Amino acid sequence: MLLLTFTLLLSMAAAAAERAPASCPPKPTRVVRNRGGVIDYLGTAAGIADLCRKTRTSDGTGEFYMGAWRSDWPGAGEAYPAVKQVLAGPPGAKATFVTRSWPGFQFTDSYINNGFETLTINGKPYRTVMLAHERQGIEGNTYHSIITSWRDVATGMTLKARENQINGQSYGPDTTWEAVRVEALPPG
Repeated sequence: MLLLTFTLLLSMAAAAAERAPASCPPKPTRVVRNRGGVIDYLGTAAGIADLCRKTRTSDGTGEFYMGAWRSDWPGAGEAYPAVKQVLAGPPGAKATFVTRSWPGFQFTDSYINNGFETLTINGKPYRTVMLAHERQGIEGNTYHSIITSWRDVATGMTLKARENQINGQSYGPDTTWEAVRVEALPPG
């Protein structure tokens, strides 16, 4: 019975790992967007496979846990395991945590696995997981949005994003975009 339970747990972990997208492309790659410039994926941070280095036109270079949450943003310690759990989970998986930035700027952040969709970019199909990030202000903060990103399962690259601004100030028109091209960057 113990062996059967252990085997079942191993198969469940393998299935979850199969569903979880990579954190970062294995080689430097550029995603050219229809608005908002480019995202350059530069590889993982030394010794930390879940930490992806990338440069975005909007905010420069940073290291992002699971390619989703910048490591120097408030809430990074809570976001990392939440995003990882949701990406490894089945459609419908959800994780919620509280982010405390500064007084009057607190949020309940939730990540939701909205299932899979195939996107075609320049004739090439990409299997993506739709990762929704719902951010709702708390303690007097009335902000509320849901930003969904379509992340390539094989590489972790975000290939599409859509902002649903419910209340408060939008992140801007470049928050909603689609990839028009994916190209290799020269090494180095």
